[in-house]
Amino acid sequence: MAQPYRPRHVWIDRQVLGSPITANVLRQLPGVPTTVVDGPPPVPRLPQAALMSVSKKQLYLTAQKGRFVRPCPGMTSRRPAQQLCCHYTIVDLIYNCNYDCTYCYLQSYVNAPYLTVYANVEQLFAELAALLRAQPHRLVRLGSGEFSDSLSLDPLTGFSRLLIPFLRQFPNVLFELKTKSDLVDHLLDLDPQGRVLVSWSLNPPPVDPARGAQDGLAGGAPARRAALPRRRLPHWPAL
Repeated sequence: MAQPYRPRHVWIDRQVLGSPITANVLRQLPGVPTTVVDGPPPVPRLPQAALMSVSKKQLYLTAQKGRFVRPCPGMTSRRPAQQLCCHYTIVDLIYNCNYDCTYCYLQSYVNAPYLTVYANVEQLFAELAALLRAQPHRLVRLGSGEFSDSLSLDPLTGFSRLLIPFLRQFPNVLFELKTKSDLVDHLLDLDPQGRVLVSWSLNPPPVDPARGAQDGLAGGAPARRAALPRRRLPHWPAL
């Protein structure tokens, strides 16, 4: 199993001192230096490339100032007649990612000097409830993971253990947790009742172009099979 994330410093916005997310993080990181701040933490004067690396070790718990829930870019396209939209809805729980995948667009897109967790869960649940109650006869597809891995911080934050019981009251939701981690053990005792699934994005081994597409497929398939968790769980059909 992957080692849980451990930052070098935790910064806590005073607004979220009472959040259950904050309590979970502090419980899991008793030896990590912690500072309560009124507003964003100080930013070190470093070149952008160095700042990106440093930011992954600075954990900032704060309140979401905008909206947690928003339509994906496809739903707001200016060319709807030329585009078939899946009506996916994005939920922004975290901004920045502790993983350091060189190919990921976040490496050049995110310019935040810290890894930000939005801990005001009351607002999150209010937005989700309003969205789902407004469309009772349509399956609403939601997911986190656009600006961070959905589960890489979850053993610290406990987001999913709050989110999954909350979503069980809505029969018209399917929430996707997208991850590259294997950090799922803390979820296995929960029954999402079909409202939540876990999905993985996987990377095949390097393929020699000279060997052709067939060899590439043959080489990639065993890797994909081996990477998926081999467990039969009644409550988690995706695991």
